[in-house]
Order: sequence, then C-alpha cells, then structure tokens
Amino acid sequence: ENHSNALTRSSQILGHIIPEQKTVLVQSPTSSGPTPAAPKAVAAKAKQAHDSFTPVINMRDFVDYDLRTYKVKDDDELYRELDKLCAQGVNTKLMTDFPLKHPFEEVQPNGWCVVAIQNGQMAGIIRSYTYESLVNGSPAIVSYVFLARVHPAHRRKNLSVYLINMLYFHDITCDETDYFTLWVVADNVASLSLQDKFTNLANERHGLPSPDLMETYVCLGLTLNDYFSFHSGDKSSNLYVDRVSTKDESALLQRVHEGKQFLPTDLEKLVNYTLHLGTFVLRDKSKNNAVVAGLSAWNSGDIKVTTIGEYSSEGAFLLYNAWHDNSPNGRHYVRVLSERLSQQLKENGFKFFFSFFSDRDLPEYNNMLRTKAKIAAAWRPRVYYQSNTKRVDVTRDIFYDPRQCLI
Repeated sequence: ENHSNALTRSSQILGHIIPEQKTVLVQSPTSSGPTPAAPKAVAAKAKQAHDSFTPVINMRDFVDYDLRTYKVKDDDELYRELDKLCAQGVNTKLMTDFPLKHPFEEVQPNGWCVVAIQNGQMAGIIRSYTYESLVNGSPAIVSYVFLARVHPAHRRKNLSVYLINMLYFHDITCDETDYFTLWVVADNVASLSLQDKFTNLANERHGLPSPDLMETYVCLGLTLNDYFSFHSGDKSSNLYVDRVSTKDESALLQRVHEGKQFLPTDLEKLVNYTLHLGTFVLRDKSKNNAVVAGLSAWNSGDIKVTTIGEYSSEGAFLLYNAWHDNSPNGRHYVRVLSERLSQQLKENGFKFFFSFFSDRDLPEYNNMLRTKAKIAAAWRPRVYYQSNTKRVDVTRDIFYDPRQCLI
C-alpha cells in the first residue's frame, strides 16, 4: 500500500498536475509583486491541464510553510546549509558547494526559484532556468529544472512534489514553457527505472507523453598535473591557438553549432558574461591558417566546487562544446587545442581541469581521461513534453549551456 501511494504521489511530478492557482501566489524573481496574468491562451491551457487531472496533494499540508520566491543574499546561507545536508556523498567522500560568488539569478537571465521556509529554516527549494532555444530548428521555450532539495526533517510529506508543481505551473503559465529538461546520471539504473515507472503511470493516467533520453556527455575532472601527463606529443609549429574576438563569437557559435538541439537564442549574452573565458580555435598555418578545431571555456570554479578526498576543483575551468573538421585528424586537433589552451589557463592561475564532451563524438579522448579522473560522471539530458509539443529529434547533438551550472 505504501509503495502504491508513493507511486501515486510521485506521478504528479511528471503528470502535469498543477495546484489551484487561487491557492498559490506565483511571483517573478525580478518583480516585487505577483506575476502579471498569463496570456488567455496559456491560462486556458493551464486550466484545462488542471481540470483534466485529479490532484492527490492536500493543500492543507503546506499551510505551515512560507512558500515564496528565493531572496538573493537574504536566503543564501539558508540554502547553503540545506545543500550541505542533501548533496553530499557519504560513501564516495564527495562534497559539493556553491560559493554563490555569482547568484544564480545573475548567471541565468530568466527562471524562477521557489522555497519553503519554516521556523527560520529552509525546508525545501527548487529552481528552473528558462530560456529560448532552437529545438528541431525552431524557437521554443525550455525550462531546465535543477537543485531540488528537501531538508531530511521535512521529507515524506510531499513537499518536493508540491514545489515542483508550483514551479511547473509558474513556467507553463508565465513563461509559456514548451519543454522541461534535466540532466540524469546515465548509469544510475535504479533512478532511471524509478523515473520510468512514474512516467508510465503518468502516461496511463493523464496521457503524459513519454520523455526522451538524449546522447551521453561525460564530465571529467583532473588535476592539471594528471591532465598534462597525457600529452599528445604533437609539437607542430604549424598549429596555434587563437581566441575568437568577442564581436565575432556569437555568429561563429551559431554557424558551427547550427542544427544542434537547445542552441540558445541569446548567445550574445552568453559570450559577454563574466564567467565566459572565451571561444578558442586551433588554426593550421600549412592550410592558410584554416580553423581545424574549436571549443569554449567557462570559469566553473566560481560557480561550483567539488571536493573528493584530498582533491578540490577550486580554481577549475571547463572546456565544452568542442567541434572539429571532418579530416581523419579532426579529433586529434581537439586534443591538441585542449592541451595548449589548458597550459595558457594554468599560466593565468587556474588549477583544475574539467571537460564536458559528447561520448558519441570524442569517445577515445573521454576514455583516456577517465583513467586518471578524480571526478567522472556520464550525464544524459532527459526531455519532458507538454501535451501537444513536437518531439525532439534525439539523433541530433545538443548544445550545452554552461549557465545550467551542472559542473
């Protein structure tokens, strides 16, 4: 009976069960008052979604919580206390911390964060990063859902389900979200199986379209000493690293990543943000200075610090969204570019290397780095659909937006 009840409650997360609007005051993080009324068509869609389903949540269970928008600075320490209770690996000795040097509200131009406060303690939190991107080549609103946390003393009360419902309601009605996405650990079979059970139940009960899992991306973290032990041996003087000028970056990224899923339409904002270290290319003098490989770099150590044993990712940089020409040496060029750029970043004070590359595109390079990685995780983006949303073409690569703060 308990198992059945748990499935029933959890199906709401993925079944688009939305709390009554009159019960929940939804606020925008950038405004001091309630969010303006949603467009009639969107409001009608939300009402239809609500009326079509049978909520199991009892609203009276949450009257003792102060449910509100996250307050930057005022709530920071409460959040960090909660995060330390929820995001640590006891067996792996892995600990994560968000220094909050740059508030999420600054890193992510749009989105919402709702918290549950009780007796001066943060009992729960969930965030979304909402942005316009290209899906199947057409503009769509995507909501990236992350950092769901519930204090151990407040678990098994449906609080996380309720917060997620609030978030979904906000993003559907205020931002007209078409797709919800999240990253899942690819080899966490138990978690994926449980999600599948929930989504199957939500499909049977509410007609929720089944989600899609996309390609695997591998996050690998190494000390720079370990990273440089893998030197390719390529000292060709014909190859050199060149930083793309800021004024040309967004146009270049748009061109080389054309056709990728979830390509943000605000690339200009991304390349001008403080944590963006630049877009770099490898040029070949013997080919009239032609570009043979490229990638982007991000100051990830200022967003998230991971500690495992004696190793810390403090002072880390992230290399991501690599591309290369179609020659037999294309993948080799990515490796050479990574090495030479990492050397430059080391000289500028960075201490730890992170890469986030597709296993479909760079499997050999990923496998090599795995052998000495202090931190290694294979991630897959999972996509959830609104009822009438076009399905994502999962055969296409994706564009990783570092503002998701996964690494």
